[in-house]
Amino acid sequence: MFTGVYSINIAVNDCEIAVKKFKDVLNIEPKYFRDEDFAFPNLMGAQFFLGGVALNVIGSKTDDTSIAQFVKKQGEGLFLVSLLVDDIERDVKAMKEKGCKFVTEIKEVPLGKVTFAHPKSFHGVQLEILQLYKANPVIKE
Repeated sequence: MFTGVYSINIAVNDCEIAVKKFKDVLNIEPKYFRDEDFAFPNLMGAQFFLGGVALNVIGSKTDDTSIAQFVKKQGEGLFLVSLLVDDIERDVKAMKEKGCKFVTEIKEVPLGKVTFAHPKSFHGVQLEILQLYKANPVIKE
């Protein structure tokens, strides 16, 4: 069962500049991601918590990541929405039965278990399906 929105991820070209802008405008100290916090390598970014939802500003260290490809094709902007579930295996199975396609299998990351639904399954928006190991974790600096 879907239990909430965990995060909204924004793809950016220059992560350092974007994080500074969000920090200045939101007046919130970011929590920086570590390399191992990402489901895929060569990403960087920071997280801002607003009312229980994380706003993630994500950039790429290389030109071959999904973030870099997205920014090159679409420009900066909304990259994905992360939805929380309480049983990822059951919920992904139910989504597949309703015609949803996925770009990855379920994998383990420091936050919990995760997979990504294809943007074509949700009108151009990629969904991250996330089952947390613990409630509302905050990425460590």
